[in-house]
Amino acid sequence: MTNRKIVALAAFAYVFLAPFFFHPDLKVIFYQAQFLTKGVINIYQFLEANPQNALLGPFVYPPLAYFFVGVLFPIVNFIAGPGFTQWLAMGNDAVTVPHIFRYIFALKLPFILFHFMSGFYLSRWFVETKKQRNFLLLWFFNPISLYVVALMGQIDVVAVFLTIVAIEFAHKKPTLSAALLGLGAAIKTYPLLLIPFLAFGVEKSWQKRLKLLLIAMGSYLVFVVPYLTTPAFYSDTLTSGLSQRLLLTGVNIGYGETLVLVPLLIILVFIAFLKSVSSKGKLIGYFFVVTSLVVVLTHFHPQWGMWYLPFFLFLLIKMQSLSTDQKWLLGFLFFIGFLATVVLYNDLFLSLGLVSPIDSGVLFLSTPSAIVQKFFESLIIQSLFHSALASGVFWLSYKVLSDKNI
Repeated sequence: MTNRKIVALAAFAYVFLAPFFFHPDLKVIFYQAQFLTKGVINIYQFLEANPQNALLGPFVYPPLAYFFVGVLFPIVNFIAGPGFTQWLAMGNDAVTVPHIFRYIFALKLPFILFHFMSGFYLSRWFVETKKQRNFLLLWFFNPISLYVVALMGQIDVVAVFLTIVAIEFAHKKPTLSAALLGLGAAIKTYPLLLIPFLAFGVEKSWQKRLKLLLIAMGSYLVFVVPYLTTPAFYSDTLTSGLSQRLLLTGVNIGYGETLVLVPLLIILVFIAFLKSVSSKGKLIGYFFVVTSLVVVLTHFHPQWGMWYLPFFLFLLIKMQSLSTDQKWLLGFLFFIGFLATVVLYNDLFLSLGLVSPIDSGVLFLSTPSAIVQKFFESLIIQSLFHSALASGVFWLSYKVLSDKNI
């Protein structure tokens, strides 16, 4: 099968699946971002001052996400057609309205396109045609991509795209690469953790490293600084979500002190990175280690799986030190461990609720977690799957740190 046939088959699959599955997150961000077309610049302050317009909650994303989706809104609104803005203001159970499938498809279409653009750049990481084909098949048809992009639809794919392109230009145009990571962080915060690895990986002089750090942080802060005096920005975005979860996993050492594992491990990984060869493969490997550790050592959101996915798939194909059996086992741990953990969250829209546009009756059913709870302790089952995913991450991270030929 040629690369073009793989992309065509993937396009058919994503376009076919997208209209029939619904998750509220995408609806919420488009509802809130529509206020940009009405002249609202500070969405955080606006929703706090106008609670009648905060029907779907506060805006929880970094500022560039608001501007990005706000710019997209007129196009999506045109594709969706009459009644779209009214539907956006309805509750999460409004899945029986006319044209619901067209509305959902319009919401997801921009992010599906970004997922396919990511596939284009990712395929360029391989020279051999066979490896390109294998990668494209894995990229489009793995459970995480299908779940997050086709079924849920999440803005994370835009930050993932910027991160992928940043790696593509890391050694050719490092200033552009640094700026792209900063922009990615202004949409979803996690690329901030990757900036030091880029700066110290592609440059040897401290002057040039500092330059890249300033460019990356500058492209991030240009969108953040205007909101630093807005209290709602602190409470709903800056000090919520990822920033807090990074500090939750730790080891109590007594007297109220805790060793916080995620920052501790990332610092250790960075120290190891400073001694490594700054090749493209090594940079991708360390990007995997950082993003995957953040995910598995926290109570992660499903879309966070996209953060490490391109790097994981690259390593799965590229690393010659992995046997075929090890690759199959890693695939099982990463995909089954991830999906089972997510499905067992006590959130109906992460499982049965996804098919509510097809049959709204599922909204009255119990979550898989509640069903499992009747027979076993569901949190223990979920923890076992999460631990299985973590075991794959820890082992592959060790291989990345010790393999000199990525």
